[in-house]
Amino acid sequence: MYKIIPAKPEHAKQIVSYVGITCYWKEFVEGNDLGQSFEEFMLQWYVNPRLEDTKVLVKEGDEARIYGCVIAATLDRLGEMPDYTPHLHPRVMEVFGNWFQYPVSDSVVLELFALDPALRGQGYGGRLYQVVEELAASTGKECIAAFVWSCFPDSLVTLTRRCLMVRGCINFPSPVDIPLLYLEKRPEYTATKDYFQSKPYQATTNMLLS
Repeated sequence: MYKIIPAKPEHAKQIVSYVGITCYWKEFVEGNDLGQSFEEFMLQWYVNPRLEDTKVLVKEGDEARIYGCVIAATLDRLGEMPDYTPHLHPRVMEVFGNWFQYPVSDSVVLELFALDPALRGQGYGGRLYQVVEELAASTGKECIAAFVWSCFPDSLVTLTRRCLMVRGCINFPSPVDIPLLYLEKRPEYTATKDYFQSKPYQATTNMLLS
């Protein structure tokens, strides 16, 4: 049996490993002006500042090893995090600048959503995602936002099944050829689930001509 618990400092290095396989973080850190290794940079600038916003999946009776994790916080909370971008190589900002400047709605932002491959398809991804729903409810946020790389169909399936809808797509210059999707969940989006099969749509006439 597995359970979800708040992340602890001893989990930080394992979280770095999960972060590193979900994005171009290796490329972000290469050439940083602090001369830090990947692990050093990620611990100082990303993982440790977000520990209290992180939940991890562990086995009952053994909380040392993690099997998945989720990082989520309100947009305001993320605005309090240390800004690592001044330390990145200028080429990183040149390639990924559109992402860093993308307008994210006032929301709970799902920053990391990762699960051990051996546990996929068993409902644990849904349990991790529920952490985000609970945070949105407790903070009074009607919107949940997430960026998901298009090469992660399992994550997209999990999120779209829970009514997050793709609202934007960021394309990057060479050599990055994988688009990044921006998803949101709002009450009005949930209401349009299976829209073309709904009675309101079926009863609509002259939508474009009126």
